[in-house]
Amino acid sequence: MKTILRLLVLAEQMGTTLGTVIVVENKPGASGAIAVEALLQHGGPGPALMVAGLDHIVYGPAALGRKAWDPLQDLQPVGLVNQDRWVVVGHPANAADLPTLLRTAKDRPLRCANNGLGTTQHAVCAWVAQRLGVAVEHIPYNQSFWTDLIAGRVDLAAVPLPGATSVLGGGRVSGVMLLSRDRHPSFSSIPAVSELKRPDLVFESGLALYTGPATTAQVVERLHDALQRAQAAPAVIKRYADLGVEPAPASRPEAMQQLRARLQRNDEVRREALGSAR
Repeated sequence: MKTILRLLVLAEQMGTTLGTVIVVENKPGASGAIAVEALLQHGGPGPALMVAGLDHIVYGPAALGRKAWDPLQDLQPVGLVNQDRWVVVGHPANAADLPTLLRTAKDRPLRCANNGLGTTQHAVCAWVAQRLGVAVEHIPYNQSFWTDLIAGRVDLAAVPLPGATSVLGGGRVSGVMLLSRDRHPSFSSIPAVSELKRPDLVFESGLALYTGPATTAQVVERLHDALQRAQAAPAVIKRYADLGVEPAPASRPEAMQQLRARLQRNDEVRREALGSAR
């Protein structure tokens, strides 16, 4: 839902700049492969656009035995939509903070929820646990796992911070550590890994805007300019802040460089935690 909300406000602002209406359509299925296939098969008069993370293009489809696309070769990145810090969240009784998590892990493996084996949530939790030297049992969910985490049926999860904003208040779920170099201004009670003397546990991701490979360079530049203007609009800035989403303004060369860095970091984490990247 958060992704759809941020898309709606971006689409409205980009459409104003481009002088057209951008229709937002949710295309779930096959861990993102359905949306990528729709983009690549688009034959309409105007360019098709897709907002996606690396899970949707590379790792989710690969985990299902489907084609893993190269986001820099098979698609055309228009620009970055946001930057996501990741957070380890836990049940207050079993993983309220890092010391509590480590004490619980002395007695039994920690039950780590994720949105599917092979996804980035799975890889990051396995990677963090391995570096902390604790055993975990990975529990995949087809639907939301928050009810089970709140109830204590699972102990922890590693997720992008915007996906946890609705449950981090009221003590239902604890923020164990933010996998970034510094604290987030809106969640200042969650320590960053650098403060916990674990600077090796930094991991960040985010969404990017893509178009199909046949879109001309001139059109891609127009789309990028519209995206940049949209992200600077007061309505988008406010919506991002409300959702706990961090903007990522960048030129197209900078966006390409950051996407390469994200892909490389994902591969490093996956090789270390899961034994293979994709």
